[in-house]
This record gives sequence, structure tokens and C-alpha cells, in this order.
Amino acid sequence: GFAAGFLGGAIAEPGPVAVVLGKARGWSPPTLRAMLIRFFLPVQILSLARFNAEGLLSADIVAQGTAALPLVLAASAAGTTINRKVDPEAFSDVVGGLVAGLGL
Repeated sequence: GFAAGFLGGAIAEPGPVAVVLGKARGWSPPTLRAMLIRFFLPVQILSLARFNAEGLLSADIVAQGTAALPLVLAASAAGTTINRKVDPEAFSDVVGGLVAGLGL
């Protein structure tokens, strides 16, 4: 938690720590995805609330986010479809590669 909070505050990138933790604990891909959702959703909600409290959410920004929503939903549907076709071992390799790539 501390490391993710530190990275989130320093470079807005708390995810790699959560992914490494899940891989180290040997979580299955469905468990890892579920735990990442439980991790990221509250972080994003609190971030949005804080941005709003600081006056950083203008009407233009909200409109841009709303305009992007159909693409986000389409990407989510595509990801779900791809997820059903990916071997769990290959998933683990891809996640490890992405975390290593983010570390560069």
C-alpha cells in the first residue's frame, strides 16, 4: 500500500506495485483482475473527488471524459473478448512483460 501510494503520488503510476504483488502471491488471472479493479476504482473515485474539490474539473474536461466514454466501453468489451481467448500462462507472461516495460 505504501509503495503504491508513493508511486501514485510521485508519478501517478500506482499499478505496477499491485500487479507485482498479485504475481508474487500467485493469483490466477481472474483473481488478479478482480483485485486490480478493487484497487483502482476507489483510487480513481477519490482522485476525481479531490480534483473536483480543487476546482480542476471544468465543464470542458467533463465533456471530454463523456465524449471518450463510448471508446472506453468499446475497449472494455474488446478486452473482455480477448481475455476469454488468452491462455492464463500467456497472460502471466504478458503482465510480467508490461510491468518490466513500465520499469524502463
